[in-house]
Amino acid sequence: MSDEAFFDDGMENEIDVVGFDVDGDGVADGILADTDGDGLMDMIAMDADGDGRLDSFGADIDGDGSLDEVAYDTTGNGQIDVFAADTTGDGRFDSQLADANGDGQVDTFAHDFNGDGFADVVAADTDADGQADFVLGDTNADGSLDSVAMTDSDVSQQDVFAVRLDDIDGRKA
Repeated sequence: MSDEAFFDDGMENEIDVVGFDVDGDGVADGILADTDGDGLMDMIAMDADGDGRLDSFGADIDGDGSLDEVAYDTTGNGQIDVFAADTTGDGRFDSQLADANGDGQVDTFAHDFNGDGFADVVAADTDADGQADFVLGDTNADGSLDSVAMTDSDVSQQDVFAVRLDDIDGRKA
């Protein structure tokens, strides 16, 4: 870190907020914060793409030292479009939501129910009507999405194939 700025609210003689400038342009690239006063940084916000706006966020909700929730603006439009959470506290992000087309609605949901590191269910809204158009599932827990349930008659198999190619489950299709 090339530049750091510290803020202490004077309550417990501990640093509550640390801002840092990684690239030396004089603009904070990130902020670390101790939101619960225990002396450990449990929140981070960063400018990941260098445009001067904070666009990546993370928080340690349960105080175990690892991030439990992260959110990103991957398009640079100022809106969070990817959210991931560690719902079990095991240090792995097992649930993800994404707004793939930037309309402000969740288009894709994925969750790892059995903790093997691979999505067991993926639901996608490909026509932006706010409803899941199909659900992909891993019915035999082998780490492969092997079933498709169509929930919208306007959706084609090509839409399903496109989501599989998006590498939702962390492996290449």
